[in-house]
Amino acid sequence: MLNTSTSRLAGLARAALRLIRSPLLIVVAALILRFALAGNFVGWMTANGKGDPYSSNEPSHIAAHIARGEGFSSPYDGILLMPSAQQPPLYPLFISGIFKITGVFSLASLWTLVGFNCVLGSLVCFLIYRVGRRWFSPLAGVSAAWIWALLPAIAATDLNLSHYLLSSVFVLGWLCLLPRKYKIGQKQSFLLGATLGIGMLMNSVLVLLYPASARWFLQSKRHVLFSLLAIGLIVSPWMLRNYLTMGHFYPGLRDSFGQALYVGNHRGMENTRGCAWNLCGGTYDYSDDGDDLRQFAARGEGGFMQWKLTQSIDYIRSSPREFLARSSKRALAFWLLPYPLFYLPVVLLSWVYILRSNPLRFFLVTLFALYPFAYYVTEVVWATSYRHPIEPLVLLSAVSMVLSLFGRVTQGSQRTVDSEFSLSPAICS
Repeated sequence: MLNTSTSRLAGLARAALRLIRSPLLIVVAALILRFALAGNFVGWMTANGKGDPYSSNEPSHIAAHIARGEGFSSPYDGILLMPSAQQPPLYPLFISGIFKITGVFSLASLWTLVGFNCVLGSLVCFLIYRVGRRWFSPLAGVSAAWIWALLPAIAATDLNLSHYLLSSVFVLGWLCLLPRKYKIGQKQSFLLGATLGIGMLMNSVLVLLYPASARWFLQSKRHVLFSLLAIGLIVSPWMLRNYLTMGHFYPGLRDSFGQALYVGNHRGMENTRGCAWNLCGGTYDYSDDGDDLRQFAARGEGGFMQWKLTQSIDYIRSSPREFLARSSKRALAFWLLPYPLFYLPVVLLSWVYILRSNPLRFFLVTLFALYPFAYYVTEVVWATSYRHPIEPLVLLSAVSMVLSLFGRVTQGSQRTVDSEFSLSPAICS
């Protein structure tokens, strides 16, 4: 009788363990949390900007002009209709498609976009699991996927109307495309280059995936040539459009760096923003007194961005110590906000792991070192969004380091997880 009860309990425990390890359950839990937050998020967006839920969202303003047949134009309120290169093209084009179906700046459009983000953010859990299984360990993939699913800051960030969630999907998808062995053919190098070019038209910072993946592309000069040719074929039409319509050549595929640099570095900055450990204090300040709108109209977008760049560089040259101090705070803010006591050990563990010998060491070190740099010198007012594209890899690395500390116990758990998952190997196998 006792043996029967013990056997039943053991069976229930195994069944519960298999359930917890189920990627389907993780995705469902993530979806429930995100939709639970969606109502509050939509309410906050609707209350923001005197009832206009899109008042401070540049991609949405550009998308509205596209949907109305006015072209890729004017990312801000209160400015004349003029060509814009403030955003790469793909995300505004995506939003414009939603606007054409459900209405420009409508509540239905907002719910459609937020609902899409809820689903996509939940599916990231599955990608984390698959990437974890492929490059880290099955148990690391499951653990990191649960963190992504249930951490409130990540769930809330998923809802934002920005390309950063799509960028997270792209980074994970990129690791699904790269073969485990550092060998690719000429055709594959061309396809990878074309894929990266498409990603850059969504988020130009994704170009850093190329140097991070150098061990694959540098197998031969032909691989480099074919991949760069593919990237050029994809992004050159947008660069040519910018030159013809804006009168400038933008290698970064957008013209907003000068304004971003000014937001975090200019005379008269005040300590107007607060966050944990005061990491935001004095690092971001932008209040428009009306002069910017007049300057924008007078100079045009390209001239306005260059004017802001000149102002910020002059300030940095005149106050280098303040700039370095502010950039140091921004670096800490990028990695530690919004929960420093949680992210401090996570970041430390992830860096310890990536510096150890592992198949992705060069890829992770390159990406973690280079990706945040632009935010260190500009602004990190939305730190969780800016970190979002690399956050799955941060979580996977940190969890892998923790699991490695358990030695044989972890190895045994990994074998158990491996045997209990039976998902199709066609996705990131």
